[in-house]
Amino acid sequence: MKESNYLKKIFIIGAVLLIMLSALPVSLSSSSNFEKKQITSTPTADHYVNSVVIIIGKCNMVQGPIFWMCGLYIPFIKRSFFIRASGEEGEQLNVIVRGNKFAAYMDNEDIIVDINRAHGILFYGQKSILTNSSRIFARCKAENIWITTYD
Repeated sequence: MKESNYLKKIFIIGAVLLIMLSALPVSLSSSSNFEKKQITSTPTADHYVNSVVIIIGKCNMVQGPIFWMCGLYIPFIKRSFFIRASGEEGEQLNVIVRGNKFAAYMDNEDIIVDINRAHGILFYGQKSILTNSSRIFARCKAENIWITTYD
């Protein structure tokens, strides 16, 4: 009997630690490339409220919670993500937003997507143990989405 109580306590403590670990933010790629690129064009920012966003493509910078399982992140509580394609070789994002307004940003090489208080599914290849690529797929419902493009 006592052994089962200890196992239950260990399981509960482990579950609480996993939840706390997912709350820690971390940068998932090197920030040196992010600061090297100087933007010479005019930014255009759009804001969407209570919308669904779908992101498909390749990018070298994703910031979000620390806990990823094989490159996959499915938050239990709402989280924020920062995704940037800065025009480096091979970077390209397709973003579709559906909510209070509909918008599509196709084949953008220089785009920032800031997703606030989102829940859904996100896969990022650089955090995967199966593949090491810059591929990203996300389908999230977010309270706020800011998309910045550069002309």
